[in-house]
Amino acid sequence: MSSLKIVVVRDSDGKPLRSAQVVLHPINRKGKSQGEMDLKTDVDGRASADAIPFGTVELQVIAKGFQTFGQDYEIKQPEMEITIKMKRPAGQYSTYENHDDKKPQ
Repeated sequence: MSSLKIVVVRDSDGKPLRSAQVVLHPINRKGKSQGEMDLKTDVDGRASADAIPFGTVELQVIAKGFQTFGQDYEIKQPEMEITIKMKRPAGQYSTYENHDDKKPQ
């Protein structure tokens, strides 16, 4: 089992994000979820969970005004710290806009 610490910060300036939702899904060897753990970050952007089984964990972070983050991590140490850098939403691509490097004639 592992003690997992998650730090959530803004990608732009590295400042902590408080009240971000952190969702952990430990995955067993057969690829099935072993439940869900739902956490919130504190004022320092930190959340922690104890007794996380060794193996794969799906980690998802949701914060208002930021892109949803999701990634799998291999948990193989008694203590781990993961830092997540949250990005602001990017503009949508439109086929109606000119995407050439040249200006229209």
